[in-house]
Amino acid sequence: MTRLTTDQIKPGRSYRLMPRYGIMPGWKMIRKVEEIRDGNVVILVLGREVAMPLKDFAALAVEEVKE
Repeated sequence: MTRLTTDQIKPGRSYRLMPRYGIMPGWKMIRKVEEIRDGNVVILVLGREVAMPLKDFAALAVEEVKE
């Protein structure tokens, strides 16, 4: 499965994330990028802002999701 690159990740868009290795095969999650701040992607998880490095987020993102 093709992963997205850091320049393909944009604020205000949602992405389907899939870990490379995981406990549950086929596990997928959709997260909306609220903003990109200081090289970190800011997403909401259970109503709280969570920042993670853009390169790590891109490594998990497999496609943009139209909502």
